[in-house]
Amino acid sequence: HEHVTLDIPSLVGTTVYGLPSPVAGTITKIQTRLKGALTTGDATITGKIGASAITNGVVTITQAASAAGDIDVANPTAANTVSVGSNVNFTIGGTNAAEVGATMVVTFLRSA
Repeated sequence: HEHVTLDIPSLVGTTVYGLPSPVAGTITKIQTRLKGALTTGDATITGKIGASAITNGVVTITQAASAAGDIDVANPTAANTVSVGSNVNFTIGGTNAAEVGATMVVTFLRSA
């Protein structure tokens, strides 16, 4: 497995963050670590490869009882195959109003 870390400075709005795939293979896990408490509502991070949504590739960070250090996970099940250099991107969504971010770790299973 290869692990790539992506800093998400803000979970407010609809900003798109991304990275090029370092390997050919499949995305097997998307994890986030929250940097502070959310307010108003949940935040979502929707994973795509190019313009195609990753099946089960949405991380939902729940506002209720949220705090720095909370870990949330998505486990993609389909539409998660990448080539070296594929545009892997993540769109922020939800109703969170707090200017807090998260650290994301994307796990890639290298193909043979």
